[in-house]
Amino acid sequence: MFARKKFYLFITLISLTCSFLGFNNNPDLAIGVISLRSGVSVEQALANGCRDSRSLHTIVGEALKNPLIGTTTKNKLSNITSIRNNWVTFDYVTDHNTWGFRGPTISGEVKTMMEEGELLYKARRFSRDINFWLTDGPQVLPRPISKDDMTWHNNMSLSLQILATSSSDEPKSQFVSVALEESVAESFVSSSAKGDNRAVYKFQMNPQSPIFGMQECDVKKGEVQFQVPGGTPIRNLQRKKLLNGGKWSSWEKYENKSWIPVNNEDKDELR
Repeated sequence: MFARKKFYLFITLISLTCSFLGFNNNPDLAIGVISLRSGVSVEQALANGCRDSRSLHTIVGEALKNPLIGTTTKNKLSNITSIRNNWVTFDYVTDHNTWGFRGPTISGEVKTMMEEGELLYKARRFSRDINFWLTDGPQVLPRPISKDDMTWHNNMSLSLQILATSSSDEPKSQFVSVALEESVAESFVSSSAKGDNRAVYKFQMNPQSPIFGMQECDVKKGEVQFQVPGGTPIRNLQRKKLLNGGKWSSWEKYENKSWIPVNNEDKDELR
């Protein structure tokens, strides 16, 4: 009898945990059922289609019930306007060989990419404040991120990714915008930028993100991007610099703490 009670208590705890994280019987909300598959490419994610605005609003509604939601986060989610039909894929892209592009906008992020081999995110810079998560929470990401650990994906994390497509400042984002095409990243590089920030960076990573920002589920239309978890490891770091007159340099790769030209063999790997 006692063993049976312990078993039912265990099942109840599992059920409550799943409810809290947003995994339920609604297929539009059960992100874990649809999206948490390893090795999913951009092409495979697109083939599985995109969410409609109704399901996204439902996901945001569930996230707003999270008892740990911060005041700034709650205000922004309550007034969200960026949601559209066929704007984000059902599936998360989880292929470790995925290429992405980034025009740096965060102080110190280039140094972090070169020295730590990972993506810097805004929340990391502010989270030492004891009250930070009361306004910009909840904290959804474990760190460091295991390359195959998808357990943090839920309605709250997806809602925070949606917010980050519009602004990484309110709340301070736990994710990093990474473009699928270099032309999108180029638009974030200012002609007034200095030093290492005056460049587009390219790297491979596991995005652990849906594809956001499309029009009619088409990656050729819109400001198409991943919202990659902060702290995600990157490899094969490359850059091209914005030159005077608006032209771009040839690609260089970061190797042995130096930037060296990309040779012909390396160019074959570029998309």
